[in-house]
Amino acid sequence: MSTETAVILAAGKGERMMPLTKNQPKCMVDFGGIPVITKVIYQLAFCGVKNIVVVVGYQKDTVISELRRIRGVNIDIIENDRFAEDTNILSLYLGINRITKSFILIEADTVFDDDLIAHLTSDIFDKKSVWFTNGLFNEQQYGGILKSDSEGNVLDIRIVTDFQEQYRGYQKLTGVMRVDERQIETFRALLKQYAANTIRQYYLVPWIQNLPSLPAIGADISAFSFATFNKMEEYQDIIRHRTFLSEYQSNGIHLISVDKLKHIEGFSSKKVENLTRKILQDGRWTRPICVEKNHWLVLDGQHRLEVAKHMGFKYIPSMLFNYCDVKFWSLRDNHEVSIGLVCEKALSGDIYPYKTVKHDFVIPIQPCDFRISELESFKDCKINGD
Repeated sequence: MSTETAVILAAGKGERMMPLTKNQPKCMVDFGGIPVITKVIYQLAFCGVKNIVVVVGYQKDTVISELRRIRGVNIDIIENDRFAEDTNILSLYLGINRITKSFILIEADTVFDDDLIAHLTSDIFDKKSVWFTNGLFNEQQYGGILKSDSEGNVLDIRIVTDFQEQYRGYQKLTGVMRVDERQIETFRALLKQYAANTIRQYYLVPWIQNLPSLPAIGADISAFSFATFNKMEEYQDIIRHRTFLSEYQSNGIHLISVDKLKHIEGFSSKKVENLTRKILQDGRWTRPICVEKNHWLVLDGQHRLEVAKHMGFKYIPSMLFNYCDVKFWSLRDNHEVSIGLVCEKALSGDIYPYKTVKHDFVIPIQPCDFRISELESFKDCKINGD
């Protein structure tokens, strides 16, 4: 069973990210047009995570304001008023104080590609506590490291300031873990006990010092794209060079098979007639539709899709999006919307009424320019989406 609960630690100030974090916490820095924390919440929601706990502290009002704009997922906001003196052990204790089910823990200074979030939340790790790692520990690294046996069972976890030969063969820890529900009570009690002594320590410490009572496995995720930033230069490097950023900046214009596309809500027949007449008069197609690329859902362009069908086009100009990167809300008080509901209704054919789901695309919609004769000529060839 995939996990349905996540805890995001977002209380830190990010001193080493100054001046970018002077008036906002690290979790609010921009990644492809949206805050890092918003991006990961949408990704989690798309993968079926229904309940998300976010621990806030520095510039908490800024974060809370952003979180309250997010729809389609239950977000529980926990305030850590001692964030300035806390390393992160108190934040985690506060975050899991009421949790009873297995959860995934994420530190809010990490960006992930969609496939990794799907992997982290999947049922592959059901009934296991997991420390996720990022390849072998090397001479340029420091921080949390892990040693496991041939079956993945964790033998040792450490926090180190530099590389030493005795740690060769250890794996480098990431800021992500999963905790099985059978171990939550023990872990929570240890966090409380250790935090009572001092909160200037990592949440790893209680687990490290009580490993026999908290068995876990290590899982390498270095095959996926993700990145953590603690310093301004690390953040700038991610923005400049990480290949998975391009997916969120500009998807380009694609020609997608009309037969694959699915409406998410109704449309006006009169508007389809008027739009068809205008496009024929202009002789050009100048605006792409917006498509959710995992299930081929039409997020914007219900009428244009019908125009394409009416004109007999096999392909339609489209921009592709991950739903977790799109802001959305309901225009009708009597209709709830969420990523899960939109997908479920569209795939079943039980779509929303006309003008129900409103979308805000953080990536500007790019104009296109296809002559009608060009689109007609694509009727018998295979392009994107086939």
